Order: sequence, then C-alpha cells, then structure tokens
Amino acid sequence: SSGINAESQSVLFSFLVTSDYSRAKAKDFIAAVDFQFIPQNSYKVNAAFGFILRNIRTNELRFFHPSNNIRLYETPAVVADRKDIVKFLDDLESEDARAYAYAHRPSTAWRVAKIVCVRFDIYKTNLRQF
Repeated sequence: SSGINAESQSVLFSFLVTSDYSRAKAKDFIAAVDFQFIPQNSYKVNAAFGFILRNIRTNELRFFHPSNNIRLYETPAVVADRKDIVKFLDDLESEDARAYAYAHRPSTAWRVAKIVCVRFDIYKTNLRQF
C-alpha cells in the first residue's frame, strides 16, 4: 500500500491498466492508497484517464496521457475520512472511462482503442475545522 506521509502536500498515483479497464479496477487502485487520516488533515482527490485513440480512416494511433487539463471532475472531491473515500469510490464507479475518452477525442474520426491508465491527484489540505 502506498502512503501519503506527513511532509507530502501533493502526490500523483498512476496505475497501469494491463487488461480491459473496469470500474471495479479503478476502485481497487484508489483503495490501494493509504490515506493518513488525522484530525488536522483532509485531502482533495481527482482522477484522469490515459487512453489510446485509433483513427478510423488512417489507422493512426494517438496516446492521450492523463493530465491536469482533462481531469475527471471539474472540482476535486474532498476526502476527510473513510466515509468520504467510500463516496469517492462510489462516484468513480459510476463514471464511464470510454465516455470520458470519447469526450476528449479531437474529432469523430477517432475511436477509443484502449484505456491504458488511471491517475489520481491527491492534495493534502490543512483546513479542517475542529
């Protein structure tokens, strides 16, 4: 399990998708992150997918890496305890990675060939109220 230590303010976790992507795999990936919940900390979490597109006319392939410009959520989810993690996982499970990839393709001539990775951006905040 990968922890977020006391000195870290932001951490990126990238997980390679070695077989077909599924929502359950994304849940497994984020569940592998060891959030350190202490009273003064909370986290902001977002996700992005990396994918390969294929041009239907030329067979050209194009890779889109997960980036800050195409995150899954416009506003990161706030995670302050295990209950928030469960909510984030439930929300993530309802997302459709292929629809996400189709929404970010350059034109309708491009089809999704494969979802290849998932990236989680995790930012520690010290803004919790006592």
